[in-house]
Amino acid sequence: MIVKNEEANLRPCIESVGDLVSEIIVVDTGSTDETVRIARELGARVFHFDWVGDFAAARNESIRHATGQWIFWMDADDRLDPRAIAQLKWAAASGAADAFLCMVSSPTPTGERDITEHVRLFRNGLEIRFSSAVHETVFPDLVRLGLRLVITDIEIQHTGYESQEVRRIKAARNLAILESQIEKNPEDHALYFYRGQARGMIGDTDGLAADLRHYLESTQPDIRFNILRFWAHASLLSLPSTRQDPARHRALLDSALAEFPGHPRFLLERASIQMAEGRPEEALADLGRAHEALKGKVLGLAPSPLQVELRLAECCRELGRRDEAISWAERAHRRSPGDPGAGIALARLYLEAGRLPEAEATLIPLEADTADRWLLMAELRLRQARPDEAQVALENAARMGLPAERVADVAARLQAARVLAATRTRPGPLGPHSAAQLRGLALLSEGRDMEAAELFAASIQQAPTDPDSYRYLAVALQKLGREAEAREAWRLGLVWQQRAAAVGGGAQ
Repeated sequence: MIVKNEEANLRPCIESVGDLVSEIIVVDTGSTDETVRIARELGARVFHFDWVGDFAAARNESIRHATGQWIFWMDADDRLDPRAIAQLKWAAASGAADAFLCMVSSPTPTGERDITEHVRLFRNGLEIRFSSAVHETVFPDLVRLGLRLVITDIEIQHTGYESQEVRRIKAARNLAILESQIEKNPEDHALYFYRGQARGMIGDTDGLAADLRHYLESTQPDIRFNILRFWAHASLLSLPSTRQDPARHRALLDSALAEFPGHPRFLLERASIQMAEGRPEEALADLGRAHEALKGKVLGLAPSPLQVELRLAECCRELGRRDEAISWAERAHRRSPGDPGAGIALARLYLEAGRLPEAEATLIPLEADTADRWLLMAELRLRQARPDEAQVALENAARMGLPAERVADVAARLQAARVLAATRTRPGPLGPHSAAQLRGLALLSEGRDMEAAELFAASIQQAPTDPDSYRYLAVALQKLGREAEAREAWRLGLVWQQRAAAVGGGAQ
């Protein structure tokens, strides 16, 4: 291992190795924290090495001190599980190869997983050394020496990406090294890829795009999965300048899928475009392929199965295939019961299907104080004829910042329920204004939006100062797609509500 200021990571890393190794070599490049003390406490042999701006040089210093028959290297934020330890023991004992390719799996903040390949286990004493000052590797030496390499599914867990600030600092450090390396080796196209990634991390998106395009244009697709070309495609697709140009975005996506057909990352992106363009049947096919691909090992950036299952549920819902939509949402919820997105998606589908007990059982345990959850809770309580609880839920949704227009439909139906309840106890017939409001609310709840809008307009003519009629009219107009008129009706309703509050001293 080579380390610097890794006191937070070093102990769990070394302890995860268990009984795999007979010696631990730690090369420290200038720690100022407790890294060295912790390493010695855990039984490591610690050596100091002055940092010379070259990761390969530091790695090769660690090899120089190794006395075992095999070398296994780690970073401080790597971890091994018991299965990986058993596989590594078997690999070393098998004699099947001189080196073994392992997979390094990193969770991302968005729930995706980045899987790349590293030669992590190789024989000592064969003069295998690292090369490349940044993103160092022993692979060129394996080729030069004609050694046997076996590809394995041994998985090393990388604990995740550092904070944005830490990544920015490391990128700035790497950028200086890469600039020097490119000056010495301008034909090494991989250096341009790494420089582009470093530029992107410090906010230079133009530099990132230029370097990644250079890399793609200067290299060819490989027989094997080329992780650098994959990331070049993925990074270019994620740029705001690309996403703001639909034609360019689609051309880049087509190019990525031509080189990496069936990769779930790119299939999910194409499905999102198809959904936005109103082509759910095509999206459903791509999402199905993505979900199937995720059952195996996926190199590069893989979306989480949860993401794909929720999109499948959304797609089936668009197609009117409610039972399939519920089935996909249930799978997503079982996969991650505490995920707010999965719980809310499933509860919404249950509500739409009239399965109120299941909707309640899904919503109540969710530890998510979000506007969407409270809006669904208001809908549930309204359907359960519990208007007071529905009102509280609506107020919570508004407190969470949900725009008034989004709560308007539920609020209108809640008001209708209260008016209906009042008519059952109120003596005598309703006046023309209230009767028009009530009939309009009933029509609104049945989806007869145009007729409802006409009745609300009539109600306003009969009682121009009643803010409720304006709000109900706004809901009906919004459902009819008449956004500008809906906003004006909503504004007028707020005006009359404020005037009423001013006259009544704030009382409603």
